[in-house]
Amino acid sequence: MTHPMTFARARSVAVVGSGTAGLFAALALKRARPELRVAIVASKAIPVIGVGEATTPPIVAFLHGFLGIDPAALFAAVRPTWKLGIRFEWGKGAFHYAFGGGDLGAAEVHDGHIRDYSLVSRLMTEGRGLVQRTVDGLRSHLATHRFAYHLDNAPFVAFLERVAAERGIEATEGTVVGAQRDDLGGVESLRLADGRVLAFDAWVDASGFRSQLLGETLGAPFDSYASSLLCDTAVVGNAPATAPAPFTRATTMQAGWCWTIPMREEDHLGYVFASSFLSPEAAELELRTRFPIAGPTRVVRFRSGRRADAIRGNVAAIGNAYGFVEPLESTALHMAIATALRLAALATGASTDASAVSRELGEQWDYLRGFLAVHYRFNGLVDSPFWRHCRAEVDLATLAPGVDDYRSGVLFTQRPPPPYVRDTVFGARGLDLLLLGQGVQPGSLVPEIAVAPWRARQRGWDAVLPTMLPHGDALAACSADPRLLALDGWVKTMSDAMVSGVGTRDERSFA
Repeated sequence: MTHPMTFARARSVAVVGSGTAGLFAALALKRARPELRVAIVASKAIPVIGVGEATTPPIVAFLHGFLGIDPAALFAAVRPTWKLGIRFEWGKGAFHYAFGGGDLGAAEVHDGHIRDYSLVSRLMTEGRGLVQRTVDGLRSHLATHRFAYHLDNAPFVAFLERVAAERGIEATEGTVVGAQRDDLGGVESLRLADGRVLAFDAWVDASGFRSQLLGETLGAPFDSYASSLLCDTAVVGNAPATAPAPFTRATTMQAGWCWTIPMREEDHLGYVFASSFLSPEAAELELRTRFPIAGPTRVVRFRSGRRADAIRGNVAAIGNAYGFVEPLESTALHMAIATALRLAALATGASTDASAVSRELGEQWDYLRGFLAVHYRFNGLVDSPFWRHCRAEVDLATLAPGVDDYRSGVLFTQRPPPPYVRDTVFGARGLDLLLLGQGVQPGSLVPEIAVAPWRARQRGWDAVLPTMLPHGDALAACSADPRLLALDGWVKTMSDAMVSGVGTRDERSFA
């Protein structure tokens, strides 16, 4: 039976959990329906995972376009760094997953590799940012080239909490100890440890891996991705900052991989590994061997997979309460944004079928499972028991037919969009880049442009690159002159699409 209290009919919604995903949901719902009563219910005594966050370009459009947050305010309070892509020390050596355009076919055919297939990839190679020194002064290219953020979790959450309070989102401190179900497959009320009972029309479960409402209360089963993604543990810590880099680094290790997220004062590190192949003690030793200046570490355990449903009755889940895959492609906040936007669309009535939304989110998560599995199946950089097992046994799941299509055909970007691609960021171009970067060739490789115009394009890049500031200098320039942070261009285009997909009860709220 369909639950009568849809998000569109709800006059009040409570978000259980105050991490980044929960704050995204609360802010998106309030932005889409300003008259909606939105509350966040959480206990400060319950810690969040709290590691550094690497993100994808939709976060820039979501924060500054959809939510209307001033980029200069975020830059001053959170002190993020820019991410132009991921440097993979992977496959047969190293390659860049750079945001934006580029001609992979021309680079592979004419250069014999894809290390420098676009201007942004070249910026990553040389450690330069998106601020240019011209004869007329400094010029920002943040509005013309896609980028994402590296964020320190604690100041970012604190900043979002301040924004939420300013926008009338209630904050209820308390530990949820029980939930009262209704007769229609939903939740009627919550009981807090101090005896208070909270009743809301609808609920968003942002309680993390515990999945307190969707999993524990409503019994949505967990579908594991373990046959595709073996890693289940991470040793995380920080190290003194090195020279600021405009990318996240993913380094192949003996039983998994290590992230390096460059912040201004420190680098965030995390060795993601499979506990069936390596102990936490051995993982920490390997991490410290690779990064001798790493500070204290802690162990985080997780499981990759998703709940069978994202929405049951009058309860929707976001973030780790619904699904999680290791952060190899910065998918956590990427999917939190995708979920928050769909919940906002349900709240405004732009989407009316909650079961269809739940199915779409499930398909997007399942696609990411296969996309990440491709990273493991074809990485030949390290010869260890873990990697030999991955190359022989990893389940490509939804992308198994896609890899077969690729090997017998042309690049994905040279054909109509295949039906199994379910993500706009990690789509056809991402598959091409990931497979070529690991040395997997398509059946037919034809460059989009001939060698002469390709060399002319590269000479143009050669002329521009020396005028682009080193990444650290570009960050400092924007701190000194916040006018350089003005965003429009691709950010407006992407945020306009977000607004259009959500619809609003009051379009003026997006002015």
